[in-house]
Amino acid sequence: MVVHIKLLNMKRMGYMYLSFVAFSAYILFCACNGNVRNGEVRSETEAVSEGMAEQSLPVDVPQEDTKEKKKVVEKEVLSRVKEIYDNICKSYNNNDTEMVGWVEWVRHYGSSSFNKEVQALLRMEEKHPGEMGLWSYDFWIQGQDWSHLSYRDVKIVRWMDDGRVEVQLVLHNMKDHPIGLTLIKEEGVWQIDDLRDEANPQGIRKTQAEYMSEL
Repeated sequence: MVVHIKLLNMKRMGYMYLSFVAFSAYILFCACNGNVRNGEVRSETEAVSEGMAEQSLPVDVPQEDTKEKKKVVEKEVLSRVKEIYDNICKSYNNNDTEMVGWVEWVRHYGSSSFNKEVQALLRMEEKHPGEMGLWSYDFWIQGQDWSHLSYRDVKIVRWMDDGRVEVQLVLHNMKDHPIGLTLIKEEGVWQIDDLRDEANPQGIRKTQAEYMSEL
C-alpha cells in the first residue's frame, strides 16, 4: 500500500514538472517572437496588429503632419477641378453654336498618358474614313447639345496608393449627370487621368482601349 502511494506521488510530481517545463518553453518562445511585454503574454494576433499599427506611417513622418499635407492636397485637387469645370462651362455658356470638342479638353486638361491614347485613337480612326468614330458626344459635358451648363457637389471620394485622387461631381446639362474624375499630378499640376460616366462606368480610357483593340 505504501509503495502504491509513493508511486502515485511520483507520478503527480512528474506531471507537475512536465507542465512547468512546457509552460516555461512557451514563455521563452513568445519572448523570442516579441510577444511578451511588461511581463504580459500577448497572442500572436495582438502582436501582428500592433506591428501593423506601428508601420502604418513612416517613422519620420508624424501623423499630424500627414493630416496637414492631406488637407493641402485636398484643397489643391478641389480647386483644380473647379478651375477646369469653370472654364468648360464658361466656354460653352458663352458660345451658343460651336462645340469646343472633347479632344480640345483632353489636350488642355488631360494627363500625358490620356493625351497619348487619344492621339493614337484619332490616328486609327483616320484609317477608317466615313465611320462615325467612338465619341459622338462630348463626355466632358455629357452631350452633343448644351443649355446653361453648371456643376456642383465636388468632393474627393478616394485616395489611391499611386498618388492619384478620385473626385465626384454632378454636372447639369439639361439634367443632372454624375461624373467621376481621376486626377494625377504632373509637373506640379493636377490633370485629369480618366473620366467615368453612366455610359462608361469603368472609365473613358478603358472604353477607348477596348474600341481600339477591335479596329
